[in-house]
Parts: sequence; C-alpha cells; structure tokens
Amino acid sequence: VTPSILKQMDAVLFEQFFADLTKKLVIHMLYDTGMRVSELCDLNIGDIETMSEDGLRCASVRRRKSLLYNTVVWGRETNRLLNLYLGIRLCISSGDTDALLITRKTGKRITSRTVQRWIEEIRHMAGIEKEITPHSFRHGKAHQVLNQSGNVRDVQAILGHVNPHSSFSYLSLNRKNQIEVSGKYL
Repeated sequence: VTPSILKQMDAVLFEQFFADLTKKLVIHMLYDTGMRVSELCDLNIGDIETMSEDGLRCASVRRRKSLLYNTVVWGRETNRLLNLYLGIRLCISSGDTDALLITRKTGKRITSRTVQRWIEEIRHMAGIEKEITPHSFRHGKAHQVLNQSGNVRDVQAILGHVNPHSSFSYLSLNRKNQIEVSGKYL
C-alpha cells in the first residue's frame, strides 16, 4: 500500500458515520504502525499510552510470531481518528470490554476476517484494481521506511521482526531504492 492508495481508500470513507470511521481508523492504524491485522484486532484501550509532546501516540502490542511486546507508533491524523472513534465507542459500548475495535451491533471485538472484508470492500469502492489485503499495509510500511532512507534495522524495529533476515527480504523488493543506489555508481 502506497500513500496514494491510502489516500484513495480514505477518500471513500466518511467519518460522520461510525462504521466508516471505524474502517478509516483501521486502515490508518495498519498503515502507520505496520501491525499485523491480528495484532490490531487484539489491541485493547488499556494498551494505548498517552500522547507524547510531538503529537505521536503509541501502544504496547504483543507480536503474534515472537509473543514479545513491542511498541507501535502512529501519527497525528490517526490519533485524531482514534479520538473521534473513542468518543463514540465509549458512548455505544456497555463498558464490559476493553477491546479497542468492536462491532456496533454486538459490542464484541472485531475479527481479522472482518478487517479483510472491509479492506476488500473499501478497495472496490475506491476503484483500486490492485489486490490489497490487510498484510499489504505491513509491506507498504516496510517500503515506506526504506524509501525514506531508513535502513533494514529500522524496518526490523518497526515491524517487530525478531530475525533480521525477515527484514532483509524488503531490500530486494524495493525497486525504487535499488535503481537509485545503482544510479549513483554508473
């Protein structure tokens, strides 16, 4: 997922409607943090930390593969959406769950499959022909880091890879960076 694809997807959702606001928050959280969809679905309100002075907010997330806790960070726009969402979410929920993302009908935690359906629905609404899954946002985050002069260690830290070899795979896939670096030595 690229910034332009996120913008296309974002444009078809209207935050005045709780369902759209929830979907908008989900795509922004996935894009900003590089979390796995299961990690996002497992996120609790209690996991979210207070906002830092520079407008960034973070949460402690238990990584699915390593079962270690990592910090995920998101920016101002995602935080704005989160605050809007929480204002409504706390009003409609009976308060018996700490789950961040819940369905309006049942008040239960959303599932990974629900997010997959939402991404597919949003993709169609935005007229995007490219296949996009929730995991595409994770790959997009890795490429975003590398395209902005980040290194493999940055990718490893942000995505929570225990093994650096998992992060190295993004180097060979990053065509833009490869062409840029190769061009320097011609």
